[in-house]
Amino acid sequence: MRAGNFFIVMLVAWLSGCASMNRVEQYDYQFDGESGQLAPVRLYINREQVMGSVQGGMVNVLYREIRATGAFFGAGSFMETPWVIDIELTWSSSGDAGSFIGAMASAASLGLVPSKHGQHYRAEVGIYENGLLVDQFTVEEESTMVLSAYNYAEAVSGETHATAMKNLALRIVEQLDQAETIPRIELLSDPPEQDSIST
Repeated sequence: MRAGNFFIVMLVAWLSGCASMNRVEQYDYQFDGESGQLAPVRLYINREQVMGSVQGGMVNVLYREIRATGAFFGAGSFMETPWVIDIELTWSSSGDAGSFIGAMASAASLGLVPSKHGQHYRAEVGIYENGLLVDQFTVEEESTMVLSAYNYAEAVSGETHATAMKNLALRIVEQLDQAETIPRIELLSDPPEQDSIST
């Protein structure tokens, strides 16, 4: 009976500990476009790579989130511009002995006991001007994913991955803004009226 009580206490402690863990915190950065946007760029992420559905989904989210920052006058894979941003995104589950034991306990209990999985995201960024590499840097993100029978649908929906991709997008744009490798374009505050443009 004592062994049963001990198991219940340990199970409750494990569940409460997992419930309190942050999956991934939102990175706090906003591009300041008052002095203009960055020049248009041709944006590639994992080009010419065969990817599974999970990584392919993350690539799509990262692509969308970079464009959603509003940092660029234009960003797309078919932009006519001398500037190219080429990103290689990798993702892995980082595990230690404790997480392995947790995963085994979770499997043995058919998912009733949650297991913690660390996620590591890495984006290697290269910036090219007229085909020449002019800058490169790496940004990384860590998250924790807790899997159990109770939150399986939420976990596989990719919410943790999506937040991590948004963080990576913000970190990439912040690095580009600080490096000043890609020039800013200042838009006219009062564009000329159509009638005043000579043809």
